[in-house]
This record gives sequence, C-alpha cells and structure tokens, in this order.
Amino acid sequence: MTDTKTFKIALLAGDGIGPEILSEAKKVMDAVQADGQVAFECVEAPFGGDGYHKTGKAFPNETIEVCDDADAILKGPIGLSKEESELIPVDERPERGGLLPMRRRYDTFANYRPVYLPRGLSHFSPLKAGGGRRRDRSADDQGAGGWTLLWPQGTGQERSREPFRARNPRV
Repeated sequence: MTDTKTFKIALLAGDGIGPEILSEAKKVMDAVQADGQVAFECVEAPFGGDGYHKTGKAFPNETIEVCDDADAILKGPIGLSKEESELIPVDERPERGGLLPMRRRYDTFANYRPVYLPRGLSHFSPLKAGGGRRRDRSADDQGAGGWTLLWPQGTGQERSREPFRARNPRV
C-alpha cells in the first residue's frame, strides 16, 4: 500500500492568459497525481489585476491567507494594458501592489521560465548552445537585473563551472 503525500497549492491565475495557463497546469498536476503517490489540494485565490477588480487590492488579504497556508504557490502571469493600469491607483497595480509585496512576504525573487529557441532564429540571439544542437533552455529571471540560463543535460555546456549569464534584463 502506498502512502499518498498531499500538498496544498495556492493557485493564483493572475491576468490576461493566466487563467488559461493555470488551467493547463492543473491538467499536469492531475496527471502527476494519477498514480496515487502524491495528491494536490488546490485552492484558487484572486491576484494581480483580477484581485484588484474583485477586492480593491492586487494582493488581497484572503489571497495572503491562502498563500500562507499553502505548501507552494503557483502563480500565472500578471499585468494589464497601459490603459487598464492607468485606471488603478499606482500602489495597487498588479506588479507594485501584488508581485512585489508577494516577493517581500515570502522572500522570493525568481521566476522560472522555460525557453525554446527555434533553430531558424538562433543567429539573432545570444542564447546559443555552444555547438550543441538542442535549443531548449530554462531561464531564471532573478528580478534583480539579470537572467541565469540553465543548460539541458547532454549539450556539453552543463560541464562548465559557470552558467551563461545575460546581464541585460531585456534579453
């Protein structure tokens, strides 16, 4: 008999395509827990522009409580168009009123993003595999002015002591 480990996950869909992304993420979590070794108890809460429109706060108190009680937080993208942002007080805009307070509260600073670079576009980018043929990467946006790229196994790059670091946050 297998003991099932249960994790409580705060789901913050965010804005724009965030709800679509979280919907797909839930499908992945369902597939992971299908073998019965792990279970996810997911609790949805408003955040970002969605949070502001529902409660008047980008990081509402109810969302803080859900996040405080969770083992992990899965957050979708946040942010509004320039026109929508201008209708919200500066201190309650998604990034300033939601993301920054969340990072402060939970002492986090990074966003993990998968990156795929099509071969046909590689000559336009500094993100080359140094002789490897794969162009899949993982990028860690540290929110502190730089990116760290993590190279996939088998490219030869993972043997170097230092990961490639792009210092320009616009890369």
